[in-house]
Amino acid sequence: MEKATGDPIVQFPESGDPDYQASASAACRYISLFSQLAGAAGKDLTVASFGKAAEKLGSVTLPGSGTVKYDPKTHTWLQPLYTYKYDPTRKQLIIDKKIS
Repeated sequence: MEKATGDPIVQFPESGDPDYQASASAACRYISLFSQLAGAAGKDLTVASFGKAAEKLGSVTLPGSGTVKYDPKTHTWLQPLYTYKYDPTRKQLIIDKKIS
């Protein structure tokens, strides 16, 4: 990301400064989701085929999120949630447990 934009990735940007790390993370997820949906929609992408693609796939694998399931009843994606705890020895957050 830094090489492509010329802007440094700052782990904890100051309030009001751009958060390139969050932007890059979101872009990876959304591009991956679109790509998988468009592929499932078929060669002739239409509004109707794109709309049915999520139900056809059932679930997708997204960078940083893992497997995300589609709920056809609510038309939403069910992303796993995790709780984290700080490990002072490693000086970082680590996954404590998956809660959904």
